[in-house]
Amino acid sequence: MPFDLMQVLSLFGATLLLVAFLASAAQRMDKDSLVYGLLNAIGAACLVATVVEPLNLGVLIMESVWSLASLGICWQALRRGRAGA
Repeated sequence: MPFDLMQVLSLFGATLLLVAFLASAAQRMDKDSLVYGLLNAIGAACLVATVVEPLNLGVLIMESVWSLASLGICWQALRRGRAGA
């Protein structure tokens, strides 16, 4: 399998999600912070882009919802003024 742009995008997205998760688990990042929301939203959006062709419907739905929920975290963080990690 060639290491193409979709693979790079997939690895980048997964890395962002894992960084957010591990930082949160280690209590280094609040789950309601803008940084946490952005890492999750961008990571999930990257994974959405990689499952369209060929279609992987389950992952597409899960990552789409994950991305939208993460944007909600970003919105709430901005409204509260919690931009920091």
